[in-house]
Amino acid sequence: MKANNYLLSICIPTYNRCDYLQKTLDNIIENKAFGPKIEVVISDNASNDNTQTIGEKYALKYENIFYYRNKKNILDKNYIISLKRANGKYIRLCNDTLHFKSNTLELMLHHIESNQEESPLFFIQNIPFLNKNTSITISNKTELIQNISFLITWIGNFGTWKKNIDEISYPEKYCELKLSQVDWFYQIVSNKKTKIFFGDYFESIYPNNKGGYNFFQIFITNYLYITRQHVSSLFYLEIEKYTLFRHHIIPYYYRLILNNKDKFDTSHFKNIILKHYWYYPYTYIGLTITYIYNFLKKNT
Repeated sequence: MKANNYLLSICIPTYNRCDYLQKTLDNIIENKAFGPKIEVVISDNASNDNTQTIGEKYALKYENIFYYRNKKNILDKNYIISLKRANGKYIRLCNDTLHFKSNTLELMLHHIESNQEESPLFFIQNIPFLNKNTSITISNKTELIQNISFLITWIGNFGTWKKNIDEISYPEKYCELKLSQVDWFYQIVSNKKTKIFFGDYFESIYPNNKGGYNFFQIFITNYLYITRQHVSSLFYLEIEKYTLFRHHIIPYYYRLILNNKDKFDTSHFKNIILKHYWYYPYTYIGLTITYIYNFLKKNT
């Protein structure tokens, strides 16, 4: 199949995770849908481990796997570069730690072939507190956060038609905030009917070197800032703030602060949380309950 005839491009931006990358590539190759309709684009962000050797080995062995290496580490701009290197009709990002579950690629190809490019198309991992194993159609940005919420921060959820990606204005605008994909989701959905398929598509392998950035800065301050640029309704913004706090901030407060797991920067976490949530009673209730639960767990 010629490069411009691929139906699905799986773009893997990666940096210094050669072992995880190899397992992710093996997972894709072992999927029964892997073949001439799919291309894999590896975008190496100037890794200094064994990533280049692995990428070149797979690219040499499979004609639909392509390896590219940046001359220097361009941080989150590598997401953009990896998408631009793809040639498929439908393009999606894939974490270098993401494993597709059985029949997932086959299902994606079916929906890609069955839907028209006039309407954006997303494949979103099940969200237990919102949507699960269903399909919906949304028409605007407000409906986006109502149905996907902060899960638009995950690059593993981002993908759509190549034509939609080509239409994104100033794609590097929020690279410094490390959440460019949030802006891309909002731009693509803006006043367009968008089809979303929710399912159990992936299994994420948690890497040993997860983190490095300030978790609370990124997922509270930066995420809410970008969302406010796109969603004007104070009512839905308040709902999203609560959803974010209840289902993302509290679990990671437990994981990062109380149990000291992962390598995220957690400096000034109290100030960041209180800056955005100080006037909500649920803030103090949630943090207190989490602290008590952790205390009882460690002492029983």
